[in-house]
Amino acid sequence: MNDSEGNSATHHQSGVLFKELTPDSAQTQNMVIITHQTAKDEAPRPVYSGVYHDDWHKTDHGWQIARRVFYVDRFIRSSMI
Repeated sequence: MNDSEGNSATHHQSGVLFKELTPDSAQTQNMVIITHQTAKDEAPRPVYSGVYHDDWHKTDHGWQIARRVFYVDRFIRSSMI
């Protein structure tokens, strides 16, 4: 969404798959599609898609990401849309 000053917005749509889950750790894959929209755009446009591979560890403060790697499977140039 844009405000009256023409600021842009980015939106991440995702789905999480748990690969491994123990009481103290987890491994997930998070498939994402990332869109971007400026004040000049009529609709959001996709700019990236890919998969986050995350390693989680449970701490005294809850679950925290210990390691994150993002594998881009598609970069979409705005001139292609």
